[in-house]
Amino acid sequence: MIDPRFIPFGRHAFLLTHTNPLAVMHHIQQANLADVVDVIAAQDCVLVRVTEASAATSTQLMGLLDTVDDADFDDVSRHDERTQLDLEVVYGAPDLDEVAARCAMSVERVIALHSQAAYRVAFCGFVPGFGYLTGLPAELHLPRHDLPRTHVPAGSVAIAAGYSAVYPRESPGGWHLIGHTRAVLFDVENDPPSLIEPGLNVRFTPVREAIPLSSAQHDAGTELEAADRNDAEVVNPGMHTIVVDHGRRGWGSIAVGSAGPWDSAAFATATRLVGNTDTAAGLEIVGSGLHLRAQRSMTVAVTGAPGPIWLRSGQSERLLDLNAPQHLSPSEELLLGPTYDGLRRWLAIRGGLDVPATLGSRSTDTLSGLGPPQLQAGDHLPIGTSYDMQPVVDYLPTSLEEGRGDQTLTVPVYPGPDAGRFADIGVLYRQDYTVTPHSNRVGIRLHGNPLEAPIDSSLRPSYPMVSGAIQLPPNGQPVVLGPDHPVTGGYPVIAVLQDPAGAAQWPPGAKIRFREISSVLP
Repeated sequence: MIDPRFIPFGRHAFLLTHTNPLAVMHHIQQANLADVVDVIAAQDCVLVRVTEASAATSTQLMGLLDTVDDADFDDVSRHDERTQLDLEVVYGAPDLDEVAARCAMSVERVIALHSQAAYRVAFCGFVPGFGYLTGLPAELHLPRHDLPRTHVPAGSVAIAAGYSAVYPRESPGGWHLIGHTRAVLFDVENDPPSLIEPGLNVRFTPVREAIPLSSAQHDAGTELEAADRNDAEVVNPGMHTIVVDHGRRGWGSIAVGSAGPWDSAAFATATRLVGNTDTAAGLEIVGSGLHLRAQRSMTVAVTGAPGPIWLRSGQSERLLDLNAPQHLSPSEELLLGPTYDGLRRWLAIRGGLDVPATLGSRSTDTLSGLGPPQLQAGDHLPIGTSYDMQPVVDYLPTSLEEGRGDQTLTVPVYPGPDAGRFADIGVLYRQDYTVTPHSNRVGIRLHGNPLEAPIDSSLRPSYPMVSGAIQLPPNGQPVVLGPDHPVTGGYPVIAVLQDPAGAAQWPPGAKIRFREISSVLP
């Protein structure tokens, strides 16, 4: 029987429940276990991401969990010796009067209560540098807005659901805005990049003078540099093309997700086909239309969904093989046609893409804005030297047959951490779902007969998420999280994909039926 304090969360994570999650996170980080990729604390739980869930790793983690004392780790954040962050705040924001009215007190009383409280960062989530601060006086506890704002300025000080927080960047948001600060809470140029970290104490100090509110923090994205020579020119970026590499690891505690290729195995195959190192950057491509022009001789490989790939040389064109290295001479062009039986492809160029790294990765994160922007026509992709061998594989056979049409795809899933809270979870497995067009790397939205969520879903605390988790929002329509998902989430998780990479190939309109399989551990 699985210990209720220790829940497998798909194939690559464990969810550990404990009254002192910061102490648990600290103990696991200090243990330096070989299979642990990241440790993320949240409310009364810790997510441990691993290379592959195993009985040996679970035994090690359980042993550590049993040694944690509730009084442990009651002092500092992990990057430096700061124990408290003082933030100057100008109170007076769109919701301050409403908060006072709903709490049946004066505006002055709201400001006094909020500024005199002692806060602590319980965990980070939502976007990089967004900290959930405990210590908000009970008199100021209000639920989130029913309809979130589409635009909340960076530096906004807010309260909701028993927490206080500061929005580190311009973003949507459903919290009550009561003030603002000019402090830059997240900047990738700083070390550490986030002023807010789990375990840090925070104080708000009211100030009267006007503080200019920055409309944006330091731009976490990186521009693709103009060409001067040896590169690949983007003639047409296609439907959606981004830069990917191995992804970001170890930043989950400050709400920075891993990003990276949706199907890491397919991307790794392209990398090996051209002889690149494991850390080399390439491209993830949705659908058709990508058109590149070589400015120098280069070797490329495309993997993923089958579909035509053309090499244009002058006035002539010829069809290239998928899953095979291909040579391009200067001025030759690579064009990707429509995909069969899938949606995404991955392209590697020998040497890798030499674009700037952000927090150790060149990957684009479409949710947080970290990394290079989506490719645009006229961009130039500089080619680096991230190779260490000649290609050792010259061809991987694949079928170019037409796709399965309206055939329903059966997808195996593990039970989710919240599956037991549903009166009839079997509804999830007794129907087909349709992939909607409102899907991306953050999440795939499905449509079917709505599932009825437990009545206490709105009270469920946020906890860390994984790629492949199937969340159930209030409308009862499941959402499958992709590689750019928020680090934490508040909706129930009813199931987890056995193979999250497979969802990369679900096009809009695809029919999906879930099949429950037993837990990842015996």
